[in-house]
Amino acid sequence: EKLQSLPSIGYRSSISAEGIIAMNPDLIIIEKEYVKEELIEQLQATKIKAVIVEQKRSFESTKARIRIIAKELKREKEGEVMIENISKGLSKIEQKIKAVKERPKVLCVYARGQGSMQIGGSNSAFTLLDVVGAQNAVPEIEGYKPLNAEALIQANPDYILFFKMGLESVGGIDAVLQIEGVSQVTAGKKRQIIAMDGLLLTNWGPRVVEAAQELFNLTHPDYTE
Repeated sequence: EKLQSLPSIGYRSSISAEGIIAMNPDLIIIEKEYVKEELIEQLQATKIKAVIVEQKRSFESTKARIRIIAKELKREKEGEVMIENISKGLSKIEQKIKAVKERPKVLCVYARGQGSMQIGGSNSAFTLLDVVGAQNAVPEIEGYKPLNAEALIQANPDYILFFKMGLESVGGIDAVLQIEGVSQVTAGKKRQIIAMDGLLLTNWGPRVVEAAQELFNLTHPDYTE
């Protein structure tokens, strides 16, 4: 929340080297492949220190990024505490998964209004499903494809997962249930339409265990300690 009060350099597609340099930073941390390679080269050509980190959507990648950033900020001890907390949290989730017999199928929907809905398959932003004892309902799809009734019915997901803002953009759960094909699948029949904060779900940052725990709870509501 604190970050919302700070100046913004814009969305990834509109970020410019001039806008970053104008803020007179001592250090620039750049996520590889998040911005254009041309922008990275421009920033590296300045006298400002630029550090590149990679986002591979895995716990090991998250830990590696924390270590790199902590070192640059001279906060190594704090970084190791974060990493230890992630490891402990992951261990607890793994124990829960061992007690779960079924892996529910989850259809992940990226929505920006009724007219713009896509489903995410393998190599999409929804890889956290694999960690919480669930499975992507459309693993045969690479990346994203438009949502259609035929694919929805064929996948027959147990849950349909939205970003919270995406769910709001289509009109909420009742509106989702009116989408062609939804009433014919398990998720629709049982009204199992779920949503999470998009940044929490997909960023694989220091809060990744919090995200995994929330997703586990949503997809395994009958689980008890």
